[in-house]
Amino acid sequence: MKKLFLAFMAVAMVALVGCNPQPTPDPIPDPDPEPAGDYPVFSAAEGEYVIVINFEGPICEGAKIAFPNKTYCVEGTTDWATDLEGITYMEEVTTDENGADFTGKNWYKVSLQYGDSLQGKPALVPADAAAFDWNYQTGDLASWTVLAGEPEITAGYSDEANICFPVAGVYVMKSAYWKKQVNPCDITVFQTVKFILHMPAELPEGIDPTPTIHGAMPLDWGGLDMVKEADGTYTYEATEVPDGTEFQFTLSRDWNYKAIWEDAEYNCTAANFSVTGPVMEITPTMFAAGCPAVEE
Repeated sequence: MKKLFLAFMAVAMVALVGCNPQPTPDPIPDPDPEPAGDYPVFSAAEGEYVIVINFEGPICEGAKIAFPNKTYCVEGTTDWATDLEGITYMEEVTTDENGADFTGKNWYKVSLQYGDSLQGKPALVPADAAAFDWNYQTGDLASWTVLAGEPEITAGYSDEANICFPVAGVYVMKSAYWKKQVNPCDITVFQTVKFILHMPAELPEGIDPTPTIHGAMPLDWGGLDMVKEADGTYTYEATEVPDGTEFQFTLSRDWNYKAIWEDAEYNCTAANFSVTGPVMEITPTMFAAGCPAVEE
């Protein structure tokens, strides 16, 4: 009788389970899901650097994306190619090598053959540009996101980043904004800008006190001679100058004697000046390589 009762209970339990199936637990989510079409996929041949970049900052209508570069990741070298006729340009990515569609998503690619390390970074060239301008390069260290490859990105000067590609291969990155986070499609270009420099009362001894102006295009970082006026100021006039253009002054092209100035709160700064209007009147505090140490 006991055996019959146990058999009956077993059959009842099976029936109950059949009538009330337990819910299947949800699968455990993958903590690191593989990207599916998040960025274009490309491969590189031996010795080839394939650099793929997405630009989240605005790209002006008709503009090109230049990729000036150097053959080695060495600071202080000057072999950047910036001539508009011979410069390297990135091409817009519409499909990757797997046929995935990236049309209109602001992905650009450049392929370069070098045996050793490569240094380079993008810069926007407006449709009507007469010369290359570093003011339109990509932004600072915080603006970059690396998706593939291991580039070496370091903080550069004045809202810039330096990018080294240490070995051949594929690099995929995102650029969030342009230098100084400006919109290069909405830049005011002043027909003429007059630079007026008032000399400080005290000048360094043993150095020619003739000032020189330096700057981004249409100026020249190598230096341009200024004209002394009757009132003792020095002037220089340039045409077709975009706002935000960086400039600086030195004595006789010697960067150990560049213009140092104080802001409204009397804080010393050695930063470059930026064009903000058709007349730029500057009165430096001193000419020196940098701000002097604060006396305690």
